[in-house]
Amino acid sequence: MSKNDYISDNLFTMRDRLRESTAAIREAAEQKKVQEQSPENTPQASSAPQQTIPESAMDRRTKEGLQAKQDLAGRLARDLAKTNALIAEHELKLKELSKVQVSLQSLEKELAQLTPAGSPGLFAAETDRLRLEYFRICGTLEALTTVKTAGSAGSDRYDTKKENTSLTAAWIIGGAILAGALIIAGVTAKIFL
Repeated sequence: MSKNDYISDNLFTMRDRLRESTAAIREAAEQKKVQEQSPENTPQASSAPQQTIPESAMDRRTKEGLQAKQDLAGRLARDLAKTNALIAEHELKLKELSKVQVSLQSLEKELAQLTPAGSPGLFAAETDRLRLEYFRICGTLEALTTVKTAGSAGSDRYDTKKENTSLTAAWIIGGAILAGALIIAGVTAKIFL
């Protein structure tokens, strides 16, 4: 069944329901008019509650109302679960971003304390080490702030497994770069000292 056929069938069904409902309301209104115009209409009879909608229409409307309520409850449960998952995901991301912030602040303090007063080779090696640490932290930050493209499936959600993998890869690569920088700094320090 194509999408257009499905929509057309639903429109025809809704049209038929609307006609039935409208006919039942008109019928009830006509009955009320007839009762009001009849000379036998006494105050006791008019004070009695009158049914304005036929029972068959009432049963159908009740059934439709229950179906609508069930549908709405399902949609609310789905969207609440989605919202809770997004909140948990963003809380995890917030914790990781806080760690990056602390690392950047620590790096900033180390850079402020670094002076060329001692050996020029040691100063250059420490500066290189801080730069490499900075690049490692920026890789982590980039992995945390990268959002999937709109063309991919589920673009409104983050793929946490891929994100965690890329975050781990960024930490490993950053650690390898940092280790290499420390080795180079040690060798440079031995040469110039």
